[in-house]
Amino acid sequence: MIDFINALTKSLTSKHTDETLRRSKICAGCPEKSKKFYADFVNAEIKEVEGYVCDRCACPIATKVFAKEKNNICNKWLR
Repeated sequence: MIDFINALTKSLTSKHTDETLRRSKICAGCPEKSKKFYADFVNAEIKEVEGYVCDRCACPIATKVFAKEKNNICNKWLR
């Protein structure tokens, strides 16, 4: 859970690294993503937003690319 909160914080503050940009590019071309509505923090409020979600794990991709825990790492990201 802490990893998700850290990933969400980085997503909201847009602190991208070379690794998160690489992951984003992989996810952008992935056939296992779809555009859906999901709950997310917007200006310190939980709101329904539309964005890309991984169909494999149901995580918002904008947040998932910042994940560090092994169970949150997509197999497609492994080199």
